[in-house]
Amino acid sequence: MDQKFKNRMISLILVSLLLVGLNYFASDVIKDTFYGQTEVSQDMIWRLANAITFSSIDQVNETRKLTEDNQKLLADLASYKEIKEENDFLRKVLEMKDLKGHSFIDANAIGGARFNGSSFEYDDSILINRGKNDGVQKGFSVVTADKILIGRVSEAYDNHSRVMLFTDKSSLVDVQIAREKKITVKEKVPETSIAGEEGEQPEELTEVTREEIVKDVFVLDKNIAIVKGEGGLKASLDMFPKDSELEDGALVVTSSLTGTFPSGFVVGRVKDPKKVDTESFKEAEVVPAFDRRLLNKVLVIKDIEIIKDD
Repeated sequence: MDQKFKNRMISLILVSLLLVGLNYFASDVIKDTFYGQTEVSQDMIWRLANAITFSSIDQVNETRKLTEDNQKLLADLASYKEIKEENDFLRKVLEMKDLKGHSFIDANAIGGARFNGSSFEYDDSILINRGKNDGVQKGFSVVTADKILIGRVSEAYDNHSRVMLFTDKSSLVDVQIAREKKITVKEKVPETSIAGEEGEQPEELTEVTREEIVKDVFVLDKNIAIVKGEGGLKASLDMFPKDSELEDGALVVTSSLTGTFPSGFVVGRVKDPKKVDTESFKEAEVVPAFDRRLLNKVLVIKDIEIIKDD
């Protein structure tokens, strides 16, 4: 392990200790100031921690051994990718605004760890670089431009906010199952039935079926169920009627029953559905659609019911 890598690990530990005291003893003003001063380093450490957690040390070492030429090439590609992602993000935001009419606040996920009393870990929450000064309030829903549910704002400071992921143990989300269905669509196109003289307009146009197209669509199940956060980035499906069909891999989306989350946003996929003989409902694991390691840009929805501060 070279000195550079050791220095990065030491930095991670030092910032971890600062966050321990910050989470337990600091006021909101101090927290917000600290988050602002360490935003860049927190983001870097968050990415590093995820890399160490979800990759082997050998993979990290292999990445560090890239030649200077390859690093230059990767830097150029990263710059291009960042510009492309930014353009894609803005396009998706515009499409969502046109489609649903929601008001959004765009934000960046910058990490945000907590101390559980014995060790430093990333719980079921993230920190974003938008706060009360940007219009963020406790209770606002947080999603991605790909229409994936992330969670809700649990703490709002002046310039930063903490987002509780829907996998948190205190989280409940009313959902529906979206079943994939194939439909046949007959596409009609205008065709000239009677032609006029040369240089003149056709006398009559008719619609003629040219071809049949098979499309995949999602149909919402009428049953409303609940997705419960289990902690550790895990969630489960509950309260789904046992006499209704529930397939492995079925898509889970938010419903409009309570109005606390926008409807039609993807929560995840059903895994290992089980019928409990002593209960009237089926249970299943829900694999979240988001990957916290890859979270970058998110959207805070302003026009959904909020939780008033105590």
